[in-house]
Amino acid sequence: MVKVLLIATVLNLTSINIPIYNSELDSNDSGRITVKVENLKNNNGALLISLFKNPNGYPEDWEAAYQYQIIPASDFSGNISFENIPYGSYAFAIIHDENENLKLDRNLFGIPREGYAFSNNVRGRFGPPEYQLAVFELQTSEIKQNIILIY
Repeated sequence: MVKVLLIATVLNLTSINIPIYNSELDSNDSGRITVKVENLKNNNGALLISLFKNPNGYPEDWEAAYQYQIIPASDFSGNISFENIPYGSYAFAIIHDENENLKLDRNLFGIPREGYAFSNNVRGRFGPPEYQLAVFELQTSEIKQNIILIY
């Protein structure tokens, strides 16, 4: 009789569904992306940084970005942060928009005349790098990237 009760108790306990919480899988988790920008040539114009969640609009259509910031170069402290960003894959593009026309100006040959950079410090060969090369994962409370502007 004791054996039967013990087996029944074990079977009962194994059928209990106990939810397991894993904070890394919680879709509500978010973090901060901090970008330290180096090599700013001057304090003219503004810095435009666009954060993309997918390749749509990357890298030049800042209005299609998941988030963007425009910071006057004269007020720039060296760091840019995006707060409360849901965990996931992202890429960003930065331009030093010296004449504040909200685009990367180029010469007749298509070579940029203003400073620019991409996440992971990737470079393109004949144009901007592909989205997949610039992508990084936000899976912790904060991720930092040191970025060097190219002129």
